[in-house]
Amino acid sequence: MTNVGYDFSSSKPIEMTRIMAIGAEEDTDGDGIVGTGDEVNIYVVDLASKEIECLTDGLGLREYNNPDYSQVNGLIVFSAQRQELFHNYLFTLSLDGELTQVTDDDEYFDFDCSWSEDQQASLPGVFIAASIEGMAYGCGWLEHGPNQRRRL
Repeated sequence: MTNVGYDFSSSKPIEMTRIMAIGAEEDTDGDGIVGTGDEVNIYVVDLASKEIECLTDGLGLREYNNPDYSQVNGLIVFSAQRQELFHNYLFTLSLDGELTQVTDDDEYFDFDCSWSEDQQASLPGVFIAASIEGMAYGCGWLEHGPNQRRRL
């Protein structure tokens, strides 16, 4: 889709004609360009009708990162900050707007995430990746060094 007034930086398929995308809708940094430096939201884009629905407007979050849609459970997992805090947590969001905070530990900065679509599991686990020294990565687990595990 072009010429829609949005700048989408990434997307994932939901179904044949719909995608989940992260991007900016307006110039919020004052540089005269709608781009990756502006405030972003998570959208559902219908490619056939060209309708765009913002899923994250009014949730009280900011700095959305790396959303990933699961075909298995129909949820979007992403990292974001609460309006009042400079700290990233993991959240899930249904396509009808139900928001769930997955992590809440202020000692850890949860940044990148994606669903693991393991065919052996009935529900996907969450794979966490973060660029903080000492973080280990795992499917379904957040590990932060010896004897410091958090089960999702």
